[in-house]
Amino acid sequence: MKPESEDRNVFLEIIIVTFKRVNALRCLVASFACQTDLGFVLRIIHDGADFETQECFQELRKIYPKLQLFYEHTEKHFNDYGNSLRNLGLMQAVQEYCLLTNDDNYYVPVFVENVRKTIEREHPEIIYFDMVHNYTFPDLPNPIGYQTLLTEPRIYRIDIGSFVFRTELGKSIGFSHNGPTADGKFFEDIAARTSRISKISKVLFVHN
Repeated sequence: MKPESEDRNVFLEIIIVTFKRVNALRCLVASFACQTDLGFVLRIIHDGADFETQECFQELRKIYPKLQLFYEHTEKHFNDYGNSLRNLGLMQAVQEYCLLTNDDNYYVPVFVENVRKTIEREHPEIIYFDMVHNYTFPDLPNPIGYQTLLTEPRIYRIDIGSFVFRTELGKSIGFSHNGPTADGKFFEDIAARTSRISKISKVLFVHN
């Protein structure tokens, strides 16, 4: 099932890659249900078949009837940190803008609202924003973990969940990278195709 909508207010497709973490997935979807702007669709892609996750999805649809929520699973288990699933979701996306994220993250309630306002004001092709990161960064002044990461448009200072991009721009590149720097390489790939990049200097995202 494709997340197509007749609601012209919808502008953002959020692709969630997941693997057998239903409690984390519930938390992430709840954070989207709390958004002040519901102009998005959520597509959950599971790495292989999983009955518990599928049941969780049915539960979430009942709890959050106002969300446009979709689910699919791949025929095979890729076991590549969700990277193959990101590319699958990206290539199927139909909304104007896209966010790729993991099942154990969550977003502040004004995330979508801030992204929409930035798009309406600046018409960017990429929007990135600050985050709280659970990793430690030894080169930062206070490398404690769960600290504010002031994101930058480069490898080791950006996460896949901390930027939104125009869907057609992402499709023109595809998500083909793997390994610990895959997020940053994808960002650098799409950033090389456009100068229309905006930053929201607010923490809108928590990485776990």
